[in-house]
Parts: sequence; structure tokens; C-alpha cells
Amino acid sequence: MDAIFQRFRKQEGRFGAGRHLGLGLTWGRFWVRRSGCCNFYRGCGYIDDIDYEDIRVVGPSSGKMELIGGLDHESNTDYFYAVRRVSGSGKQELGTQAVVKLSLDENGKMKGKRTNRVLGLAAHAVPGGRIKVYWWYWCMGQEVEPRSFKVYGDNGSGEIDYDEEIAEVDFAGSRLYSFLSDAGKDSTVYRFSVRAVGSNGMDDGSLAFAEMCVDLSGPDSLDELMVDTVF
Repeated sequence: MDAIFQRFRKQEGRFGAGRHLGLGLTWGRFWVRRSGCCNFYRGCGYIDDIDYEDIRVVGPSSGKMELIGGLDHESNTDYFYAVRRVSGSGKQELGTQAVVKLSLDENGKMKGKRTNRVLGLAAHAVPGGRIKVYWWYWCMGQEVEPRSFKVYGDNGSGEIDYDEEIAEVDFAGSRLYSFLSDAGKDSTVYRFSVRAVGSNGMDDGSLAFAEMCVDLSGPDSLDELMVDTVF
């Protein structure tokens, strides 16, 4: 018995997504969609925020899916939609290929096609007073493929300058990327932001940043060395 069926059996199919799947007709004891179906999911903000525990709509296994009653949307927000097929025995696929993105501007109108935002932006201090910035990019659900990533900084001022990038990193698919800064001033905190730039010239508009403090003092001197040898 598949997990999508088992999940709602204890509720006798009356609550949550059990209603969408028709499990209330059999008190959650039997799978009723023998011809299969498609489940529709939504997430807000980032692609990894798609809630695959909350089925918004259930439609036929192929063809057009009608969103009865519609879905509410807020301006200046990114939405991600995903569809997963379910077999005639209630087994749902776990694929991530059928994902689309909807970006709305401050007036609630669709924005021009944009890349996904970078994920996991982080900064770490390295020897010589330099800072290494890391980020991930995932292609799933993107509206347009990036051509590069632009790195922005604040030069220790606390305010990032988005008018002029400090570096540009070429796009090479879904993977981990990094950038190594120049040496900074001791005890100064530096902020960095990274935006993916699409082949159409539009960036993702992200305001997320990572920061790190430069420490040129180095570790304390070595006073004692202990060695343990095992044969």
C-alpha cells in the first residue's frame, strides 16, 4: 500500500487531502481512483518551499487540470507550482520535472522571465584576510537559464552596492559555486550578495546576503603538543 493512501487512512479519508483523493467515499479503506490522477502542489518564495504534504487540487492523469475556485496570489511574490502523477494503485511519483514558476511585481502583474534565486548563500573567512562566498544553483522550475552570477559587496560599509558588481561567475549548470574576495581590513565585517542573471539580461532581484568578519590576528601561539601513538 502506497504512502499517499496510507497517510490518510487513519483519518478515514475525511480530512486534508483525503477529500481531494476521494478516500472519504470508502472511509479511507480502499483506493478509488483506479484510472490514476495528478496532484497539484504550490510553494511560495523559493522552489524548495513547495509543500508536497498539501494537495491543492486533484485532476485527471492526463489532459487539462481545472483549478476550481482559483488560488489567491499576493503582489511582489514568487510562486512555484508542481504536478505529480499517481498510478491506478495509489502510488505517486516523486519527480521534480513538472514545476513552473510565477513571479508577480508590486502591481500584481507577471514579471519578465527570471532565473531561480541562488540557494544556501554563505561566507567563510580564509587565510590572508580574504573571504570565500559559496552558493548553490538549482535549475528546477526556472523560467530562463542563467548566463552568469553577479557578486555584489558593501566594502565594509554595511550597505551593498547593487549598481556595480565586484565579480561575475559563469554559469555551469546545477551545482555549488564560489567566489574568493580580495584581502579586507582587520576586524571589519563584509557583506556579499549574489544574483543569477538570465540569458535575457534580467537578474533574480534577490536581496539576501551573507556576511563575515575579517580576522588577521591569527590563532594563539602553540604552547604544548600532545601525541598519542597506537600500534
